[in-house]
Amino acid sequence: MKTKISIILVLIILLSASFINVYGDSTFFLDTEGHWGEDYIKRVYSLGLISGYPDGTFKPNNTITRGEFTVLVMKSLGYEIGISKNAHWAKNYIDKSIELGIVIPEEFGENYDQGITRIQMTKMIIRTLGKEKSALSYNNIDTRFKDNTDIPELQRGYIIIASELGIINGYPDNTFKPNNTLTRAETTVVILKMLQTPRSN
Repeated sequence: MKTKISIILVLIILLSASFINVYGDSTFFLDTEGHWGEDYIKRVYSLGLISGYPDGTFKPNNTITRGEFTVLVMKSLGYEIGISKNAHWAKNYIDKSIELGIVIPEEFGENYDQGITRIQMTKMIIRTLGKEKSALSYNNIDTRFKDNTDIPELQRGYIIIASELGIINGYPDNTFKPNNTLTRAETTVVILKMLQTPRSN
């Protein structure tokens, strides 16, 4: 798995180096030109990790669902499992993420079409990077965010580690808002930063 992530990271670096020459001023989607996340969206799309809608849009400000985010994370790890035809379309990827310990069923529930929250996303990213043990050692320690008291003590370590790694940031008012959902554009930033972060064994 570490080798797969290394290969993807090399692809990201190559894409970053040749980005202007390959794409110029063209846009992949009808609704991303000039959007703050345009470059991130192009890079993740070029890696084959995320797609747009049939009408040619990406809908960067739409909320990303738990199922969609799980598929994106698993594809980032090199898994191409295929969609499920007899259950929720993302179930094959979700089942694999559960097998790998990236998703804890009790945290997700069964509504995979519900928007993923910032804390759910953070915990998945930390587990994907193999840094959950470090995160757990920071539990009960205050985060640097102004709304620290709104973050359950047993979840603070995940946020602390992810923040130290530069994978997630707070809002301009220095809050984290753990229960806010992620947009599709925000997700592309998180995924690229995750791929650029070395995994622990």
